[in-house]
Amino acid sequence: MSTTQAQGEKKPAMKVTSFSFSFGFAGAATANTKEDYNNLKGTVNNPDLFIDASDYQSSRYNYGFGGNVNPKAYIGLSPFSKKKGEYRNDRELRFSIGSGAGIRRNFNYYRYDNFVIDTFESANTGNVIYGDSSIYNRYIYSESFYDINFGVSFLFKTPIERRFHFSAGAGIEYGIAIRSFVKVENYSNEFIYYYEANNKPVFDEPDYGYDTYNYKNNFDGIYTTENINMKGNMHNDH
Repeated sequence: MSTTQAQGEKKPAMKVTSFSFSFGFAGAATANTKEDYNNLKGTVNNPDLFIDASDYQSSRYNYGFGGNVNPKAYIGLSPFSKKKGEYRNDRELRFSIGSGAGIRRNFNYYRYDNFVIDTFESANTGNVIYGDSSIYNRYIYSESFYDINFGVSFLFKTPIERRFHFSAGAGIEYGIAIRSFVKVENYSNEFIYYYEANNKPVFDEPDYGYDTYNYKNNFDGIYTTENINMKGNMHNDH
């Protein structure tokens, strides 16, 4: 091919100059309130599985925690400069596509229902011993999602062969939740505990209440889980 032909050859307006992949995880503890819980209840198709939170105590475990994983791929294109006769490696139009899955927030409630069932007389001390039954219930509501997101940005870059190089620009990202749902978990258990009249336990969460007292667990705990779809997908612009 002659030099004249090479100079007259038309160059594509853009060429691929970079490709990258990232994988991230983010987590945060949020101060969710009962008002937030009631608002979440109004976003699902079947609110019947939501308890009346005013009848329960808020758990200290995982209360208000949310997190997500977000794999993402990027491809960068550099424009051709007719004036310079070459591709501008200090300019880049970058596209991204990614997905995400995680929990935006959760709500964790529990309560004990206690009932007197019998009284005994201690053979050692002659004191009256009470035997009560307690039913423990815990509910966990996790607002979960799967989404896909798209982004585009334009970057200005300093030459990468320099010891220190930088880039700056602006862009926009659009995401849509392909599925949004609330996972409902319920754990219930029943046990019998014994105490003297002046030493009745104050019940708190497991490991902070009944297990420090003399109790006998005659039942296997029951665990159930169910997913409730939310009324509509959510779109996010950044």
